[in-house]
Amino acid sequence: MKKILLLCCAAILAFEMGCSSSDSDKKDRSLYEGDDPGECNDGADNNRDGKFDCDDAGCANSKPCTGSDTDPDSNTTITTGSETDSGTSSTATTDADTDTDTKTEDDSSTGSETVTVVVPAGEGWLRTEGNQILSEDGSVFRGRGANVHDTRNCGACYNPNVAGVNRRIDELVDVWGANFLRLCLESHEPSEDPVNDAEYMQDIIEIVEHIGTKPGVYVLASLWWDATVDATELKIPAATVVPIWEKLVEKLAPYSHVMFGLVNEPTGVHSSDTVEVDDDDVEVWEAMNNTVAAIRAVEARVGSPKHLIAVQGTRAYGKFLQYYPNHPITAGEGENIVYEVHVYYGNDGDKWEYRWKTPAETLPVIIGEFAEVYESWDTLSLEDCDKMIIDAEALDIPWLAWTFHTNCGNPLINADNSCEANVNISPTSGWGELIYNRLHTPWGSQDSALP
Repeated sequence: MKKILLLCCAAILAFEMGCSSSDSDKKDRSLYEGDDPGECNDGADNNRDGKFDCDDAGCANSKPCTGSDTDPDSNTTITTGSETDSGTSSTATTDADTDTDTKTEDDSSTGSETVTVVVPAGEGWLRTEGNQILSEDGSVFRGRGANVHDTRNCGACYNPNVAGVNRRIDELVDVWGANFLRLCLESHEPSEDPVNDAEYMQDIIEIVEHIGTKPGVYVLASLWWDATVDATELKIPAATVVPIWEKLVEKLAPYSHVMFGLVNEPTGVHSSDTVEVDDDDVEVWEAMNNTVAAIRAVEARVGSPKHLIAVQGTRAYGKFLQYYPNHPITAGEGENIVYEVHVYYGNDGDKWEYRWKTPAETLPVIIGEFAEVYESWDTLSLEDCDKMIIDAEALDIPWLAWTFHTNCGNPLINADNSCEANVNISPTSGWGELIYNRLHTPWGSQDSALP
């Protein structure tokens, strides 16, 4: 929600994944080869300078390259329980399943014979089939919940606090009954302080792992605010954004309950609903397709199944999906792609039909944001929201309400300080009560949830 985004994002901290290809960023390239456990024997050119692993200066003194014990992080442990990147032998475990899927590759670039990357076999992988999102048993995924925010979003926490984020997640899932969350990531360009970058990545992993302790709950990790995205005219995942996703996928690939949301809201042209192809559609599509290809390449390298990837509407801050039915994403054979729309408008003039209902006849669609709004540019009343959810559930379209925080505009909750862990949380009058009521109503019910 761009109008809220620009007003409420105040916590600007460093994030290790942002990068630029300009000469001014060359001094930061050492942050991307050898700064994280396992990078010196992963077969990847992490800083994209043409040198891999031991051939890169950033790894020259690491254990995989010297054979010494001076580098405690030479191997990688990915644990989906309480520990991550422990610096011990290369293994992976989950709370429910300790089986692993190992991929071994030739690594001729470094002189090593093989590179072994381990990801958990796990359970709970979603997939798409036709216009539906399916669970492993073939049942339709009926996800509903709300947007939640990381330790930086909306000026939320000047002192990052994972416990505060997890407290909101507990409330949303355990009390409100949600099984689907959109985790809005507030990434930024690199700075001179890589320690904070690493801490932020660890925050993300801890939050994702906490969500993973809740059976049947899925999270859409979405690149919501990022300087490299904002620098593009159309607010799209351009080439400078791809390395961020490569890093995110490397870290989050083991988790079967994670989906990837490429960007927040491409601007594009706000045109007639009856126009299928408009200015900027092709450019937005190409950026989405290229980023999907980059993600699939990382998944293939680490041996991960294909996660669901959400691509956002091409126009007017993600509000239009009309271009995609005749131009679906093709990267990675077009598999496991979902199409995300943001709805901040009523159905006057059949807007819902044009923008997301008709596309949903052939494509798997999710509603990534919506809220009660009364603005000069459009209105979505509380009654509209109630009707929209009923219509979406009748079509088996997952939905995510905006937003489970007090500082981001259109809040669903009241809390004295939602950054902290020990707070009382209650639904806001009207909007919050509607979503709370709907989450306690059987999926597909035609009954109103209005308070």
